[in-house]
Amino acid sequence: MALAYIAAVEDDATLDPVQEDVFEAARQRFTFVPDVVRVLALRPLVAKAQSELRDCLLSDELSIGRRRAELISLAVSGINDCVYCGTAHAGTMVARGDLTPEQAAQAFKDWRALELADDDRVMLEFAEKLTFQPAQIDQTDIDALREAGFDDLGIYDIVLVTAYRNFINRVNDGLGVSTDKVRARFGEITI
Repeated sequence: MALAYIAAVEDDATLDPVQEDVFEAARQRFTFVPDVVRVLALRPLVAKAQSELRDCLLSDELSIGRRRAELISLAVSGINDCVYCGTAHAGTMVARGDLTPEQAAQAFKDWRALELADDDRVMLEFAEKLTFQPAQIDQTDIDALREAGFDDLGIYDIVLVTAYRNFINRVNDGLGVSTDKVRARFGEITI
């Protein structure tokens, strides 16, 4: 199967120094170079910037924590029906012990049917609204996040993770990035 609808940087390609750095960082993080990285590497500086942004937004130091960032990523990918990101984040959450395979599949298919703490539910309601109706976000939405216990930095991080996931969902779906490698890595979680 092809990597994507367009040509991507293949294993046997001669890489420039930025591509080499991006591929090595991916190998360190994932043990392989995901197809989305290969597609983004067509523009090496874009691939590098995306990699750095991803590392910042999904790090353990994130104010909302890695579990919540992954939960947003999984739910938003489900809202957008992005199978690539859904597979990756469902697999990550299962591997980390954050969700069972069944819960991960449910979070992708319909996060609202998943048993969640109230603060996680408010967070995902906000992420869903930001995904579908970004111009409709107003002070009442921010107030709901505050009432759920999120401070300014937490709200900022929720917005950034949601926006990033929407961006990368569109890249993967718009370019037809294959799920073969992420499915091979995480196994078959039926999302």
